[in-house]
Amino acid sequence: MTVETKPRKGFTFRPSNDVRERLEELSRQTNRPVSFYINTLLEEHLAEIEHAFALKADAEAARSGKLKTYNLAEVRAELGL
Repeated sequence: MTVETKPRKGFTFRPSNDVRERLEELSRQTNRPVSFYINTLLEEHLAEIEHAFALKADAEAARSGKLKTYNLAEVRAELGL
């Protein structure tokens, strides 16, 4: 049985010396490639970073008047509270 996978595209990543040393040490201790840990970190935390930037963009749009906002009285009236 053969498993076909899409070819991966690489890019340059230049971590600080401390991060590089820590990743290399973890790699040596666990016998896994450094790329495994970089991919794991990105997969687990990229969504959080994307969400934070989306919230920041929404806040900037609200402050600039590009995003409709509602005050508490309007929300209460809409919800019948």
